[in-house]
Amino acid sequence: MNTVLFDLDGTLLPMDQDEFIRLYMEGLARRFVPFGYEPAGFCRALTEATFAVIKNQTEDTNEEVFWKAFSERTDQRIRDREPVFLDYYEKEYRSLRRVVKESRKSRAVVDLLKNKGYEVVLATNPVFPQAATWQRMEWAGVSPDDFSYVTTFENSRRCKPYPDYFRELLDKLGKKPEDCMMVGNDVDDDMVSTDALGIPNYLITDFLINRKNRDLAKWRHGGFEDFMAFAKGLPEVETK
Repeated sequence: MNTVLFDLDGTLLPMDQDEFIRLYMEGLARRFVPFGYEPAGFCRALTEATFAVIKNQTEDTNEEVFWKAFSERTDQRIRDREPVFLDYYEKEYRSLRRVVKESRKSRAVVDLLKNKGYEVVLATNPVFPQAATWQRMEWAGVSPDDFSYVTTFENSRRCKPYPDYFRELLDKLGKKPEDCMMVGNDVDDDMVSTDALGIPNYLITDFLINRKNRDLAKWRHGGFEDFMAFAKGLPEVETK
């Protein structure tokens, strides 16, 4: 094993994801009221377009699928208003940082693993644009430069919980399943989907998402501090 795949929301970035998504949608919808969009309908269209991205099985990027689905549920002018989205991410999105919980030693564990010779990848679900992902990374105390690769909706064609998300990522990284370990807080997205490919994993339980109430005993699991201790015990990567 020479590569660690990290989830972001609820893993490196401690947050209540349901609260975050609610506030995000409400804030973004308010920006579009002056253009004649009704907030509830806008949020519904945004939700449905996001689900279309999650279910993407085409050769289009998640970004392309999002805008196609969102346009179908609003109007064809919505893509022309992309600068409004980008302005929201630049000016107002950062206000959602208040949803982030206590400080976490995310940068410390990333540095620890890199110093041991591990390649570190941010395997966050690519349903958000790069601008939003970069900001949440900043809140977690990490940066794009800390990772060899970061999945966003611009560079991805699949999403969790589908194993094809990890197949696509392994292909881009040039890795085999046994080369990697996935670290995440969502049982279905991060554990079940990697189990399907034989990728070892570690479940972070501080902000656990377990929609189907699965028994956690089959996975290595613990709080973030437990994972820190686990990472300290990992051997250094042997260089060829």
